[in-house]
Amino acid sequence: LSKSFKQKTGLSFQEYLTRVRLANAKQMLEDSEDLVTQISEAVGFNSSAHFAYTFRKHEGIAPLAYRKMRR
Repeated sequence: LSKSFKQKTGLSFQEYLTRVRLANAKQMLEDSEDLVTQISEAVGFNSSAHFAYTFRKHEGIAPLAYRKMRR
């Protein structure tokens, strides 16, 4: 199943899931006043520190800085 998923999407399931979670988090950062810890939990991260690390790794900016930039 994993191999088939990667062939069809070009991404591993974990990478796809991370991208979906980050897309949802970006939308929440722009549209809500929720705390970053609340957003990280809402999109499926167990740790807000891991969320912040992953967000920075993929987006090149911290979640709070992203929120300030997009407002």
